[in-house]
Amino acid sequence: MHLVENYTHEFRKICVDNWFSSPLLAVKLLQKNTYLLSTAKKSSKFMPNLSSRLSSGQVELHVVNGILIERWKDKRDLIMMNTFMSYEMIHVRTEKPNNSRPEPSTSLTYNNNMGGIDQVDRKPKLTNVKEKVLNGIKKCFFTTWICECTIHFGHGTFFTPTI
Repeated sequence: MHLVENYTHEFRKICVDNWFSSPLLAVKLLQKNTYLLSTAKKSSKFMPNLSSRLSSGQVELHVVNGILIERWKDKRDLIMMNTFMSYEMIHVRTEKPNNSRPEPSTSLTYNNNMGGIDQVDRKPKLTNVKEKVLNGIKKCFFTTWICECTIHFGHGTFFTPTI
């Protein structure tokens, strides 16, 4: 709350990541005439019960204390929390030609405003990177070791001194 203290009471809109957001923060900001758009964690405190299973493309909506909480299922669940936008699905073109799919307007607004800041969440997990680095080191070590053994033992066969 201290980070945005200078921007409250000015009817500003703030986009934050799920690390910083909660329904309690959204209510406090709304009381100070500041709007919030954020991703949210399902396990966050004061979050409504989001227990139903969704298939791809389905949306579940909840309105609590002036906060619109929407859960949208694409490849995985996306939970958005906002205090200034209404619910709307917009058809977005995909990478495949002549193909489009509906996506919530809150998701599009969030992606446009967050820009490159939120790209870290879309990258592969660190464990996969660690495994790849370790596997690369192992391959490099064994390749070098095999080459050295071949040169060492091959040197004795090809270059034996004649007496």
